[in-house]
Amino acid sequence: MNLIKLLTPQAHAAITQGEDISGPGTYQDISSAQAGTSLETLISTLLGALTAIAGLGFLIYFVIGGINWITAGGDQQKHQKATKQLTDAAIGLIVVVVAYAIAGIVGTVLEVDILNPASLLGL
Repeated sequence: MNLIKLLTPQAHAAITQGEDISGPGTYQDISSAQAGTSLETLISTLLGALTAIAGLGFLIYFVIGGINWITAGGDQQKHQKATKQLTDAAIGLIVVVVAYAIAGIVGTVLEVDILNPASLLGL
């Protein structure tokens, strides 16, 4: 039991005895709050998610192709199939990178920072 006390930090009071505790205060400038999501934020979030999913798909497909290539042994047909998997994975990665670059160019032309969802959210 003493070991647990040594390893866990102790909580200390933030005020001294006799002080008044005040509330969190009022909310500042809630007039600019909007319901829903803007199209820019939606596109940016979707683009980021799809890019991450495509990158993960590339990695998985590439690893499977590599394992198939290693385990092909002397079988020429398995070797060709594994080589095709590796080539397809590389082509898929190139397509994703080019699509990401095109999205950046479109965002620049439209003067919208599509590739940076944090800036759209004000973070």
